[in-house]
Amino acid sequence: MNVKKIIILIVSMFTLSLAFVFTAIAENQSIWSFTWEGIDIEIYAPLQAYPGDNITLRAIVKSKEDLQDVYATIAIHGSVSEGYEKWTTYVEVLEDANFLVGETNDLQNFTVSIPSNVSSGLIYGHIYCTWKVYRVPVWKDRSYEDSFILTYIMNKEFEQLQVAYDELNATYNSLLANYTKLENYKSELGSTRNVMYILVATTVVSAATVLILLMRRPKRLWT
Repeated sequence: MNVKKIIILIVSMFTLSLAFVFTAIAENQSIWSFTWEGIDIEIYAPLQAYPGDNITLRAIVKSKEDLQDVYATIAIHGSVSEGYEKWTTYVEVLEDANFLVGETNDLQNFTVSIPSNVSSGLIYGHIYCTWKVYRVPVWKDRSYEDSFILTYIMNKEFEQLQVAYDELNATYNSLLANYTKLENYKSELGSTRNVMYILVATTVVSAATVLILLMRRPKRLWT
């Protein structure tokens, strides 16, 4: 396998891994659950969202016993205008519903519109439930409420700045590496030049020495 094919394979694998990561982030995750007195409720929502997004909130309700007059409401709280104002919306999960033992209602999908001026950070949910469960000899009223983290609002402008910073940092590191190479080359060139000077000087001295020796050599007497 040549280098070009290897590079194409690596890029393809990296692209697929990114697609998987982004898909995993977008999918709903279980964020809250509750079981008590014959009722079981589980809430799903995306872990992250952006201002202006429409997110899907899913509620699964299961009955452990016969239930009557089941109500469930979720209040969603956040902030807008950089935290100076509050934002609240409501989701009616169930209203006057009746369940037989073992029944499941898992078709409760709700679209929640995130304001475009919502502040980055955590969005909270507060659920309030009421229902009736049979306790011999009568139906008993039950209620429960709780708060939980619904999702996290990302800061798109900050992410863009982070990308720009990473690009500038990569450029800086590349320039620094090139500068270091040039400095090393300069040092090597200087060392080579010094060696050349020494060799030239040595050659000159050697030649001069030979010339002096030849000049001082005694002349032969001819007879």
